[in-house]
Amino acid sequence: MADESNSQVVDALLTLGREKAFAEIGQMLSGLGEGVLYSLVEEDLGTLVAGDVSLSPVFQLTNLIFKGGCALVEKGTTQAGEGILGTVTSACVSQICEDDPRDERDSGKKWSTISDKLLEVLPQLSSRSIIDVAFRILAELKACGSIPSALHSFLPMLLDTLGTIGPVEIVTKGEGFGASTAAAGDSSTTITRTGLALKSYWVESACSYRWDPKSSVAVCALLREIVLSERLIEVVAYRMLRQLKLAELNELPAMVYQLLLFARNGFKREIIGGILSFFDTAENDSSKDGGDAAQSQKRWRELGDIEGTVMLHIIYNIKQDFELGDALIAHAKEQGDVALAAAGGAPSTFSFACLLALARIHRFEDAVISFLRTTIVKSIHDAMALASTGWIRPLLPPIRLSAQQQLLSAVVARSSYGWDQVTQSLIQLCLSVMDLTGSSAAARRSAYSAQACAEARRISTQALRLAFGGHDFVRAEV
Repeated sequence: MADESNSQVVDALLTLGREKAFAEIGQMLSGLGEGVLYSLVEEDLGTLVAGDVSLSPVFQLTNLIFKGGCALVEKGTTQAGEGILGTVTSACVSQICEDDPRDERDSGKKWSTISDKLLEVLPQLSSRSIIDVAFRILAELKACGSIPSALHSFLPMLLDTLGTIGPVEIVTKGEGFGASTAAAGDSSTTITRTGLALKSYWVESACSYRWDPKSSVAVCALLREIVLSERLIEVVAYRMLRQLKLAELNELPAMVYQLLLFARNGFKREIIGGILSFFDTAENDSSKDGGDAAQSQKRWRELGDIEGTVMLHIIYNIKQDFELGDALIAHAKEQGDVALAAAGGAPSTFSFACLLALARIHRFEDAVISFLRTTIVKSIHDAMALASTGWIRPLLPPIRLSAQQQLLSAVVARSSYGWDQVTQSLIQLCLSVMDLTGSSAAARRSAYSAQACAEARRISTQALRLAFGGHDFVRAEV
């Protein structure tokens, strides 16, 4: 009987729709219960979930329900109209979430019409509907570690709207405060929260959940589109940095790009420092991996290609935001002594390469070359001083004299596998080191020993020789 009754309702709605009598559709819908409305939309959209688009031509019935609800709001019957729009929006979001999450591209195309409609009616939704829909999407993220692609344009606007809502009574169960509308029982509590507090809770909860590694970039892009307070920017930034360790290798450049875009909101030094630390650690782990030599070489080349792409992203974003370049240099100087001690006297390879890439931007050229030149000569001087002072050697971290040569050789080797953008700056750095230490008079004027200056010249010459043999353009430069 219920199916027959629903069929009669559908026929009546479609008849009114053909006559464009949307006000009458709204009046008819206002007489139906919430459950009936929900089932009508669910049945209409269910064919899409099943994959048969032909059975639901352009969401005809659902579209009419949307228009009927909007007509009631426009006529001043606000409560009834908002109720209808809230029900149909909730049903649409639930159906999108129940669709196959593995078919993201086709899913986004399938639901594009509904997604556009959700954006259109968002300003007309009631506070309760906005809260319910937002936390329905949060539940999907918690359960699946991802958010359907069809909701990617809708969610940021939904959360920004949520943040503008005034105080609302919320029925909670257990810890925290969600948006449950269940009837209060012995374990339920009614509390009052503002929309801004609920938005903050939503973002913090999203950052505490596990994200599917394959959906890391999409989730980061979504969070980047939301207007956040300074505290939430910090929460999201550190959550994105943690996700780098879980993302798939081929997803890392896109993840880094999202992080760099997010850095425009603030916390630039922390974000750029986190990116450098992640890849420096990956470099160290890669060098320690044992096993088959061919497999190790393959992993080394793959990582080099990924890092080369990441460097391009970093430099591109620095050209758009010079403060990001200042943050990179400030991080390098702040971490200088720690990095040198940890690496046995040389900066980490990836951080060193990023600084060389940064030197290709005229604004940063002199500062970077000067810093790296001083770092190289100083570490050689310190290594020689430590080697000749036996009583203090056990009290300080070891500094290897060969560390700088290994660093420059590694960068030259990597320049053939994705790091070609650093070669020109490397040549400039080596020539600058040779200029600084190239004569006994210059050595006497510097704060470093003649032996340290001679060693710096030697490793710079060796790096130039390696680059000379591997790159044609270096020969003209030298």
